Formats: sequence, structure tokens, C-alpha cells
Amino acid sequence: MPELLTTTVWKGPYDFAVTTRGTVESASNIELRCDVRSRAGGVTILDVVPEGTIVEEGDVVVELDPSGLLQEEEQQKILVSTRESLVAEAENALKAAEIAKTEYSDGVYVTQEKQLLSDLFVAEQMKATAQEGLDTSKVLYKKALVTASQMESAHSSWTMRRINSPPSRRI
Repeated sequence: MPELLTTTVWKGPYDFAVTTRGTVESASNIELRCDVRSRAGGVTILDVVPEGTIVEEGDVVVELDPSGLLQEEEQQKILVSTRESLVAEAENALKAAEIAKTEYSDGVYVTQEKQLLSDLFVAEQMKATAQEGLDTSKVLYKKALVTASQMESAHSSWTMRRINSPPSRRI
């Protein structure tokens, strides 16, 4: 049977010396993580809770310098404001274009179409009148009731109306 070490119990400091090599770890660990990201690189630490302080969840353990982050926040606010104004300008331009399109399609286009149809009708009537005048001049020329210059004048009038009239209706 092996011999057991025994001693009498007493009240006092307890010294325990480890003579073996190895790693000592805490039984329960709480991980502290900093989720702060800065484009400028690191963030300056202003204050840290002293080592050994007992803290609860939600307690501030480190105070970071917010100046770089605040400056970046202001730059982002300016950028957002600029982009919002560009969006507003684009929306206004779109509304103006829609109004112009409506005015054109419901007003100017209709008016121009009616005017062009009227002009086309007048041109076709003038061409028909010139054709009738030419045909009449030909008949009268054969009967020697009009002169050659009158015949040429009727032909010129018909030629001008034929050249100036549209070839066909495309409406």
C-alpha cells in the first residue's frame, strides 16, 4: 500500500508552486471584440479600464477616439446630400420631359398634323387644278384657241404643282 502524505489543517496563506512546464488557462473566458472599422487605419484608444477590474456585460471597458469616425461620418453625410440633390434634379428633369411629351403629343403634334393634312389637301387640289388647266389648254391648243405660250404656261404650272406636291399620303 502506498504511503499517503497527511498534515494537520491550519488557517493561513496557501502557497502552491507549479514545477511542471505547460500552459495555464482561465476556466471561463469572455472575448472582447472591437467591430470599429476605419478607412484611415487604426483607431486611437483614449482610455482602458484598469486590469483586474470586475466588469459586467454592457460595461465600457475601452474608450476609442471618435474624431476620425466623426469626420468620416460628415463626409458621408455630404456625399449622401449631394447624391440626393442629384436624384431630385433627375426627377425634376423627368417630370419636365413627361410634361413636354404630353404637351407635344396632345397639342403641338396634333396641331402640326392637322396643318400638314390641310397643306396636303390644298397641294393636291392645286395639282388637280393645274392638271385640268393643262388638259384644257391641250384641247384648246389643238383647236387653235390658245397660243403656244399659253400652252407652255399651263404646262409650267402643272410641272410646278407636280414637283411641289407630296408623292403620296403617309399619315
